[in-house]
Order: sequence, then C-alpha cells, then structure tokens
Amino acid sequence: ALEEGQDRLRSVARIHQQLYAEDNRTHVNMEEFVRELAEELAFSYGIREMGIAMRMELDALGLDGDQAVPAGLVLHELINNSLKYAFNNQSAGELYVRLEKDAEQVRLIVQDNGMGISEEAINENNGSYGMRLIRLFARELQGDVEFERIEGTRVTFSFPIRNKSNDVK
Repeated sequence: ALEEGQDRLRSVARIHQQLYAEDNRTHVNMEEFVRELAEELAFSYGIREMGIAMRMELDALGLDGDQAVPAGLVLHELINNSLKYAFNNQSAGELYVRLEKDAEQVRLIVQDNGMGISEEAINENNGSYGMRLIRLFARELQGDVEFERIEGTRVTFSFPIRNKSNDVK
C-alpha cells in the first residue's frame, strides 16, 4: 500500500514537473506524460520478462493542470491494475494504451487480453481504494468510466475538455 501511494505521488510530481518546465505553466503534454508513465510502470512490473507487450496510440494533447492531475492519476490506476491483476499465471499478453481527443472530449483507453476484471471489482460499491479513486476523479472531471469484459478488460475513461485550446505547447 505504501509503495502504491508513492507511485501515485510520482505521477503527480511528473505532471507538476511538466507544468513548471520550460516556462510552460498552463498545459501538460499528455502524449509525453502518458508514454512516460506507461513505460515506467511497465518497467517496474518487468513486463518484458513476463512476456507482456505494450502498444500505445497517443494523440497530441495539452491539458491544463486541473485536468491533467486527476486524468494522470486515473491512468496510473488503470495501467497499474492491468499489470498487477490481468496477467497472473499467463506467459504472454498485451497491454494497449490509447489517448484520443476530439473537439469536445478526451478518451483514455486501457485494454489488456488478460484474465478479465471480475464483476465484483466493477461493482459501484467495491471497497477497492484504486477503484474509488477512479470513480472520484471521473466525477471531478465530469467524466465517465466504462468497464468492459472483452477478451480481457477494456476500460474507457472519458471527460470533456474544459480549455478548448488543447494543442500541445
């Protein structure tokens, strides 16, 4: 539990580092952030040794800090949960991370072909701290989180873009 808390803090620190780097105090380059976070978590879990491949498709997107921090924490939880639970007793698998945007909305998709999330874990009343965080930040961003059991687990986290000038600076 302490290590997971430290990982969450590192995610927030990375966002703040981007906000204050190069005099960019308004936007976080989410494409860069998502890539770095996914790669760091994959490395810490040793996915190569586990035979797990990671594939990413990331749109260029700049978000203000008020949206980047909760979105980053949700992404951290989704990737962490996938790497932690999906591939138990499997010698191969794939983790897919997608960041996409349109004029109105951001979508973060984390999908794996592991054992699949249980109905109990999806249940709204689940006491899991990570799941409560995901739902809390979805509400904070006036967004939605959808869990699907499709040859593993697919989670789509979407929320409206507040600042419409979301080009990466």
